[in-house]
Amino acid sequence: MNLMLKKFAIVLVALLVLPTVLTACSSDSADTAKDYVEAILNGNTDDAQKLACDSYQDATAALVETNNSLVGENAAIRNVDLKYDIGKAGNDEEVIVTGAYDVVELNEQGRAVADSEDEYELAASTRDKRDLNRNGDDMDKINTRLVLEMREQDGDWCVLDAKGGYFSPDLELEEGEIEPAESEATEEATEEATPEAEATETE
Repeated sequence: MNLMLKKFAIVLVALLVLPTVLTACSSDSADTAKDYVEAILNGNTDDAQKLACDSYQDATAALVETNNSLVGENAAIRNVDLKYDIGKAGNDEEVIVTGAYDVVELNEQGRAVADSEDEYELAASTRDKRDLNRNGDDMDKINTRLVLEMREQDGDWCVLDAKGGYFSPDLELEEGEIEPAESEATEEATEEATPEAEATETE
């Protein structure tokens, strides 16, 4: 009986420990992705490049520069609340970043100006309140999720590519939507063909 209980205890411990081990292993790429994104948001090129694969060094420096230009002078990123999920079916080679952070104005002492927070949301569908697609409509929906492609080299993970986020948001229109220029042209053509328009021309 004691032997049976011991075997049961060993199996129970194994079942409890196994998920923890699997979670630790699968989170390695997400941990690297987190450190990489934080380095970019902090404007730290050296730290970001240490986490980038050899082929992605120059692109990483460009991402930091792009982020710095988006933030602008006398401003900083605060209240970072991001979530890092590995790809479907436990795909460690893809990390999807969602959540939000604020860009705040800084005063001469380097402190955040009250009520100056401007939220940047990373999501599969969020309002284009900055009109990034430049169509004059800030109610469009765009995809601002950040997707990192990861590679494992010599037991360590590195970032091979980064797409999306506010570095390169997905600005494609929803399916079935018409480009603004095409829509305007269609409206003008319709107006010209109406009886009212013809009557005006006759007069």
